Order: sequence, then C-alpha cells, then structure tokens
Amino acid sequence: GAITGWHWAIVAANVRAGGPVGAAAADAGIEDRDSVTAYLVGGYTAGEYTLRLAVDATNAVTLSSTTQVRVLMVIGVAEASAAGEVVLVSPATEATLTAAPALHADASVVKYEWAVEDVAALNNPGCTVPLSVTSSTTDAATVASTCGPGRYTVRSTVTIADSANGGAEYTESGTVVVVVRAPPGPVITLSATPAAGGSGVAVADYATVKGRAIAVSALDSTVGSTSTIVAYQWTVSPALMTFDDATAAETYVRAVTGGVCTITLALTDSHGETRA
Repeated sequence: GAITGWHWAIVAANVRAGGPVGAAAADAGIEDRDSVTAYLVGGYTAGEYTLRLAVDATNAVTLSSTTQVRVLMVIGVAEASAAGEVVLVSPATEATLTAAPALHADASVVKYEWAVEDVAALNNPGCTVPLSVTSSTTDAATVASTCGPGRYTVRSTVTIADSANGGAEYTESGTVVVVVRAPPGPVITLSATPAAGGSGVAVADYATVKGRAIAVSALDSTVGSTSTIVAYQWTVSPALMTFDDATAAETYVRAVTGGVCTITLALTDSHGETRA
C-alpha cells in the first residue's frame, strides 16, 4: 500500500560526557519527527545516536528501520549563559571567552577562530570592539568593552579532524553576545525630541518651547540588587524650568523662560546612599 506517515525517534544514545542518556530525553531534540525529513535540533551533545524510522502504510502495516548517527561536535562557549550571553557591568572592561565544544571521541580540534560580527553600542555608534586572540591554536579570546554599554556579537569557529574518516576536517561556528550594561544609577528618560544640532547646540541636547510639558521618567534607574530606591529628587540649573512634582519617579517639566539648563536626577536608596 501507499505510505501514510513517517515517525522518527531516537531509541538509544551514547555520549562522551555522562555516558548513556535516555531515549525519551534525546527524542526531545528531533524536529518534524512525523515528516519524511526530520532534524536533530537542541538538547543533544556530541556522541552516537540510534535513530528509528517507522513508516505507516494504507494496508495497516508499519515497517521500521534504524540507522546510526555520529555527532562529532556541538559548538559552545564556556562563559555563555543558556541564552547565549556573557554579561558585563561597567566599569568592567573586558570579557574572556573560551571555546568549549562538545567533542566525539573520534574528533580533535585543528584550530579555533574568533571574530566580532556585530556591534550595537548604545551611545557610541560606529565604535570598533577590540578583540584579542593570541594564536589560532588558542581556545580563548578577550573582548574589550571600550565602546561602553551595548550588545556585541562574537563568532566562535572551530575546525576539527575526524580520526575515523581519515582525518577529514569539518568546521562549525556559533555566536555569543557580550552584553555590557551601565552601572547602577540614575537614568533619565525624556519624551522630547533631541535638537537637530547647529550653532552652539549639541546633538545630545533637547529643545522645547515655553509652556510645553515634557515627560521625564526615572523608572529605568537602578541601585543594585541589594537595595531599593526610596526617594527621587529632580532639580534644574539654572532655574529656567519647573517640575509638576520634583519628588516623583515620573513627572512633567515645563520651560518658564528661554535659555539652556541642565536637569539632574538624584536617587536615594534603602541604605541611605544618594546618587545623581
């Protein structure tokens, strides 16, 4: 009869680290398991897997067969979290990344390669992230966070040789994101649009007109994991603007006369420390 269905399953697995794993756990790593073509996805590591394909037919007959799959390498970076990130909090200046591929017993590393793939510096567009790699045989790289807060994508590429296949070489790569966060402290968010620039006006300045309300918020501010914010204080110098509520986390500020002034936010935390 005609084939009516396909069903893939991992019925046995033997990995180098940790020994045999249960078929049910390994099976979670199959995508499109009820299709003619299935894929090994997340949840597996280097090792040997026995896959079974069962085929249904219109004559109520089910046929099955097994095949062996060797996974030679699964790319990884030792310092990365489950989300694939390494987090730095300023004033930390650099992160060391260590390639940690899971390898089959038949695989050996030929070389490591590192590259900065994408730079998303929040306050420093166009900045180049320094990357230090001592040699192609070194599994570690150092990324300097001189561009300030942002997200920096680094690609790790590993080439291996397969001793069971005459030393044939294979290359795989993956990425890790180095996240650089600003240190805890006041963060001011304004609803106004930055000035367009021009004579005597910095691009980062904000422009408004007399009487217009500008929303200001301190809700993005932090004071660390061991304390909480207990007080807010908004000030402006010189006194060209007024606040609707100078002690609120969110408030409005309005210009009363023309000129250039600076808005300052001060936070007091539950330990009595004030930062501005």
